[in-house]
Amino acid sequence: TRGGIDLGRGIVTYRDRTRPRKVLAPETVTDTSRALSSFLESIRSHETDSMRISLIEANEAVATGLMVRRAVDERRVVTRQEVQPVARPNTSPFHQT
Repeated sequence: TRGGIDLGRGIVTYRDRTRPRKVLAPETVTDTSRALSSFLESIRSHETDSMRISLIEANEAVATGLMVRRAVDERRVVTRQEVQPVARPNTSPFHQT
C-alpha cells in the first residue's frame, strides 16, 4: 500500500514520509466524539428511545465488522455467507431485492 486513511479524522497518511499528510475533512469533532456525547446526553435526559436497535440491526453491524476485518486481513473480498453461514430470513432493510 502507499499509505492509509484515518476515516474517523479524515486524514490520509502516506508511507513516503516526504509527502505531507492530507486533511480531507478539516472538522475537529470525530464521529466517536459525537456518538459519546449523544450517548451521555441520552443518559442525562433519561431518553433511551434513540439508543435502541433491533437484533437484525445488531446482527448487520456485527456481520459487517467481521467481513471488513477479514477482508483487510486476507486482502480479498469476503462474502456474508463466509462470516454468517447460517441461513437467516431476509428481513433486513439493507438486503432488499
